[in-house]
Amino acid sequence: MANCREACDNRIYLLTSKVMYLFITNIWFLLTISPFIIYFFIAGENLSIPILTFVGILVGPALSTMFSVTGRLIKDKQEGATRDYFHFYKMNFAQGIFIAAIINIVLMISYIDIGYFFSINMKTISYIFIVLAIFMGAISLYIYPILARINAKTIDLFIISIKLVFKKFYITLTNISLIIIGIAIVNFTSISLIATLFGASAVCYLILRMEEKILRDVEVALKEKYSN
Repeated sequence: MANCREACDNRIYLLTSKVMYLFITNIWFLLTISPFIIYFFIAGENLSIPILTFVGILVGPALSTMFSVTGRLIKDKQEGATRDYFHFYKMNFAQGIFIAAIINIVLMISYIDIGYFFSINMKTISYIFIVLAIFMGAISLYIYPILARINAKTIDLFIISIKLVFKKFYITLTNISLIIIGIAIVNFTSISLIATLFGASAVCYLILRMEEKILRDVEVALKEKYSN
């Protein structure tokens, strides 16, 4: 009886520690992208897309870090939440900024061109840029998890991610659907606070679970490539 109670207490402790780990890393995620969040909400009608694009590059290293720490949690290799977060943040910072800059610039150009071509009634071209924007979002669902797990050249990360968008199209659609469903749940329910405190962690966890085999295969392939 005592052993059963001890095992139960241990499971509760492990669960609580994991929840706290997710909570703390999610708070650090929000703080490291706070310039983007603050500008988005305070700019109002004066919102500048170029400025939003610039501050938005902070999302790159923060998001790849969230995938790194969530991956450690899945493998039960987590240590201190703050220590883990900033260890990976420093590791992913330069490359995460560079990748985010490329993606954000393409998204900015797409946004501007969508509005422009709609205004001159060239809707077909606008649809092309809408598809391009969605495509860049789909690339993000692979490139940041790969960056979080594997030390690789940026060009290789983009090439692999582009291939995976089409090769694993069903996973791409599933990940996009998860994000859309998550946003819809937040918008139509009263769990916005919970979503704020755990949202990024939950999304990263689900994406990593969906891409678990893919990431293992990519890791093996890149290690073989760089060892030759």
